[in-house]
Formats: sequence, C-alpha cells, structure tokens
Amino acid sequence: CEYHADVDECTAPDDPTKRIGFCANAGTCKEGATDDTDMCECQDGWNGPSCLTKTEKDEECNLSCSNGGTCKKGSADYGILSKSATVDGAIIPFLEQTNDGNGEYCECPEGYSGLTCQFSYQPCWEKPGEDGKWADAMICFNGGQCVNDSGDVENLDAWKCECKNWAANHSLWAGHQCEFHATDICDLGDAFKTPVGFCTNDGSCVDGKLKQKDMCECSGGWEGHHCEFAAGTAPVEDDCNLQCFNDGVCKKGTADYGILTSTSPNDVIPFLEMTHTAKGDFCQCKEGWTGILCEFKYEICWEKPDDDGVTQDGFACFHGSECVNESRNADDTSAWSCDCSKAAVDGSNYDVGMFAGEHCQHMATDACVKEGKDDWIGFCVNGGTCKDGETDQSSMCKCSSKWDGPHCEYAAGSVPVTDDKSELTPPICELECINGGVCKKGAADFSFLQPEDEPPIPFFMRTRSHSKHCDCPEGWTGLYCQHKYEVCGENPDDNGVNEGASVCFHGSTCVNESGNADDPSAWSCDCSRAESDASLLDGYDRGLFAGKHCQYIASDVCHGVGKEEWIGFCANDGICQSGVTDQSTMCQCAPGWTGPHCEIKFDCDLPCKNGGQCRKGVKDYSDIMKFDLPFVDEINSNFEHCLCHSDFTGLDCSIELERCHDSEHVCIHGSTCDYIGKSESGHRQYGCNCENARNSDGAMVAGEHCQHAATEWCFHDEDPLK
Repeated sequence: CEYHADVDECTAPDDPTKRIGFCANAGTCKEGATDDTDMCECQDGWNGPSCLTKTEKDEECNLSCSNGGTCKKGSADYGILSKSATVDGAIIPFLEQTNDGNGEYCECPEGYSGLTCQFSYQPCWEKPGEDGKWADAMICFNGGQCVNDSGDVENLDAWKCECKNWAANHSLWAGHQCEFHATDICDLGDAFKTPVGFCTNDGSCVDGKLKQKDMCECSGGWEGHHCEFAAGTAPVEDDCNLQCFNDGVCKKGTADYGILTSTSPNDVIPFLEMTHTAKGDFCQCKEGWTGILCEFKYEICWEKPDDDGVTQDGFACFHGSECVNESRNADDTSAWSCDCSKAAVDGSNYDVGMFAGEHCQHMATDACVKEGKDDWIGFCVNGGTCKDGETDQSSMCKCSSKWDGPHCEYAAGSVPVTDDKSELTPPICELECINGGVCKKGAADFSFLQPEDEPPIPFFMRTRSHSKHCDCPEGWTGLYCQHKYEVCGENPDDNGVNEGASVCFHGSTCVNESGNADDPSAWSCDCSRAESDASLLDGYDRGLFAGKHCQYIASDVCHGVGKEEWIGFCANDGICQSGVTDQSTMCQCAPGWTGPHCEIKFDCDLPCKNGGQCRKGVKDYSDIMKFDLPFVDEINSNFEHCLCHSDFTGLDCSIELERCHDSEHVCIHGSTCDYIGKSESGHRQYGCNCENARNSDGAMVAGEHCQHAATEWCFHDEDPLK
C-alpha cells in the first residue's frame, strides 16, 4: 500500500462523476483517455497502466570505447578472432582481457576488436563451420595487409600479414598477424633520433646495428627480427638479401623473364642473361620492370598467345623507349621497332637518347663530343669507343671484336645487309618518310610552325627516331611528314620563307573574317574538313579535330544512343559522357584541359626554379620516396607542381639533388656523396657530406641526407664569430 500515495482518479470524458481508473505515485490522468492500459502519465521511476510498477534503474556503464564501440555489462566474446591464434598457438595478447575488472567491455563494430575497440583487424580468409559460423580464419590486426603470393586463397598457410608501420606516430607492429606492438624503438644514434627499426615483447635495441635482423636483443622466450615469435617458432630464414628496386621482392631460385626473352631471339638483351646471384637470389618484379634487381623498365608492344593463351611471340622496348609501328600491322613482329630517343635510366635526364639496339637495350658506354664542345654528337655501346675527329655516327665508333654497327649495337656478323652489297655494313638513314619527305640525321626543327599562343603541338614533341628525322616538303610536317599544314597570311622571314601570321593543320582551312591578314589573332581554322593523311587512314577521322589550329585529334568519339553516327568528340584523353548530346557539356576532360572538346589547356602559375616546368596535378616522388625526406609531403600547390630536371627536386625544384651510384642513396641541398664502404651483402654504401651544404634559405643542414635545417647555432665562448 506504500506505492498508492498521491493518487489521481480518472473519470469518463462524457461523465465527470464516473470513475474509470486511477494513476498512483503522483502520476496524472491523460486528458480524454478511456483505455485503462494507456491512461496515465507516470513520474520518473514508475511505469505500468496505473503507475504501480517501480522502474529498475539501469546501472551506469563507464568504460570509454573507441571507434564507435558501445559500453556493455558482462564479458566480451571475441568469436573467431580468439581462434586466430599466434604462430605458437597462444591467444592474441590484446584479446586475453574480456572485461575491465568491473564487469564492463565494449561491443565493437565490424573491423575493430579489443576491450575498448582500439585494435583494427582485416579478415584474409574465413572457413565456415557446419553451423554457418567461422570454424577457422586468418586475420591481420592493427592495419596489417593480407598477402597471398601463391594464389591459393583456400590455403590458410599461404596467407601472411604485411605490417604497415609508421614511425612518425610510433604505430609499429610485428608478428605473424601484426599482433605485437613495439616496446623499444631503435634509432641512428643521431641528434634527431632517426628511427631505423624496433623491438617487441620487451626486446631491446642493440646500439650501432642498422639491419633489423641484428637490431634486437630479445628477452627470454622470444626470438625473431623484432622478437615477435615465441622461442622455437620463428620461420626459417631464407637469407634473401638482394636490394630490389621498383617494389621488387627478393626470392630464392631463378628469374623467369618470360615473354621478354622470346621477343628478341636474334638480339642480345645483356641484363636478361643473369637469372640469379651466386647465392641463388633474384628479384621478382612488378609488371613493367625486369632484370635481376628490377632496375630496367620495359613495355610490351605486341604479344601473340598460343591456343592455350600462353604468349609465344611478341616485341618489347626497354628503358622507357617508345613502341613504333608505321605499317599499322600490329600482328607482324618485323613491323615493330623502338624509338630510343626518349630512353633513359629510371626517369633520369642525363642519358636521354643514349641507347641503341633493336629494343634500345644497350646503354652508351662512351659519349662522343665535338672538339671544343660540351654537347654529345654521338655515342657507342658495348664497350665501343669514339674515334677522334669523326662526326658521322655511321663511322664514329671503334667496336670490339664481338660487336659491330654504328653504335656497336649489333653482335658481330648480324649487322643488316644492304641491297647492293654482300658485305656487312651499318645502315645509313632508313626512316620511311612519306609525302616526299627525305630521311636525315639528327632532330627535326618544328619551331617555325609552333604557334606562340599555344602549348607545344603534340606531334612536334617527337623530333627524332634513332637520331634521325624526315625533312619534309612545304605543306607537310611531323617526324615522318605525315601531318598536313597551311600557312595563313604572308609574313616572310629574312630568308624569304613565309612564316605566316598563323597556321592550320590536318587539311583544315584558314579563315579571316576581319580582313586584317597581318593580325595573328584575326585568323582561325575551319576544322570541319580536317583529317589525317588520306593515304594512311582513308579519311576515317574527317572533322574529328579541335583546337585553334585543329592540332588535336579526337581521343574519344561520342555516339547517340542506338546510333552509329558520331554526334561529337573529345580530345587530349577526354572521354564522352553517356547520354549527353550537347557538345558544350559532352566531354569529361583529363586534368589540365577544358573546353567543349577538351582542347583548351589550363594555365599553370606555380613559379618553378632551376629549369623546372609547371604541371597540373600532384608531384610524384616515387623515385626518392624510400629515403623518407621531409619535403615529400608537399605534393601540390593549388593542384600544381613543378616537373624537375634530374639534379633537382621539391615542389618548385628548389632543392638540389645528388644521386649516389644508381640512386642507392641521395644527398640534397648541395651536399655530396661519400662512399663509406660495402655492406655485409656486398652493396656499396654511401653517406652525405653536409659541410658546405645550405638549404634554399641559406641555413646549414644535417642528417643522413642533409635534409634537416639548423634550428640553433652554437658559438665559441671566446670568439662569437666562430
């Protein structure tokens, strides 16, 4: 009866004298209510039809949860995660605690686990049991990435975790499933405490050790490079220590270069002759790279699979050279060749064009210069040497007995034979020029046709093939004289050659509606009749050109729904947007381009230093990213960056860069490479001499790469100037 105090009697809405119910414990009747199950507005702590039931107050749950977890009473059930044990069968350490001692835990969203949901995880493979729940699984924790090189996804033993470690925030993990956190971080011993490795499970760093495998002294019961394995469970070391480039992975066995060896059965590819080291190591390369260390770039121009889909024939170009097929018969191996004019080692600029051979596989071993000049006029490969006074590449090189040819690029006895001679002679000038063009040595000069108000004409970017070009008659231009042009207006130069006020390409016609023939801005080009050389393409692309000078050919042709006829087009790698019929909005342009056909180049305003060129987009530091330099986080300014020469780097090319022996080490800010000896595996090791180096602000620098600017200067007590 103690719960019936403060009663409010409820009456019928149409008869105030008729009692139909009551609300106890200070509850109040709802106006107009007649349903005795929903008649009362109860006070806090009470509920039920007449407020007679005391509410049980929820116990507070005070555990702080991360990553969207919810505090709960009881103990956590980690399910399959607890079955995903360490390599020695022990429970994952942070899954041993199921509550905080006060009977609380956090219920976690998918992808997170642990008492407070503080640990991330990624399932690699799951084996369902008969009840539909997981019976077994492979899990990677703490940002570890699932890796399976075998391709057998159903094999639990084929999976492993690649731990992603970031020293900047000390998120360092190791173990079969990235389950052990760093307990000691090892550094270079310098003033900046530069991290070079870490130990787990109370292992301690050994001073002076720079290789992770020698870096940790493990406490009792633990072993491994990071002390991440229980004693006796560490995987057997395969001792594969090759330094692989371009994301290659060191492996035991013999490299299989596959199609690359069959693309050149009659030509020597020197860097494919070595398939493993004396210790049986090689680097397994990503697509586009080859060689024992994955240091050589390649492109497959064409490949021919057999009935089983296995490639049996093909053609490849190396060192960044370009695939060329002027016959347009892509299935004919003999129709393919490589343009070596842009070939270089790993994107550098100092050796551009200094490669020879059918596949541009031979790098220059001697550069020939004209007396009193710095620029090279030719080069020799395969140990050939330049002859003094020679200026003609066909007779410039003195080759060893094993090699022959203009650059010593052919194996002895394999130089092409001319039609009128039985003896082996080097080729002279064999480019197939069209429209009356004549093959010439050297690079073409297109400058007199390059409009000053436009970005470089695309087909003017390629000025030579194997150090040759075609000298074209008036009205034709391009490397092979394949592009037609018309000069608009009269503007003779000092030699009487008409340079005109403007120019129209590809058969487009000059238009001037103002009548002022001397004003370049008054001229335009009618692209409606523009087409590629009709003798090559039979006019299939007529009208598919854009730009002020009709210089850009369509990269995508837009068709109406259900129609074969084209209704518009996009240039410069722009693509058609499905369902759009208005040319003004039809194209989705590539970065740096705009306009109805993507024919207008954006302005690029970032000031570049040391000969750098402004580009739209983000900076690519992939060639030096492994050195962890501080400025590599600066990837754009208003979505612009500078493309630098090989001796400079940074967003605006303001940072001087020296590469030490094939980029095994780099030094910046004017510092120089110092050879410090060979490593245990025989690799050359380098440091940087920072003594005379200064950054762009003139400050002294220090560090492994001289990357850190001085923040404080120390002075001699007796002489403040020292």
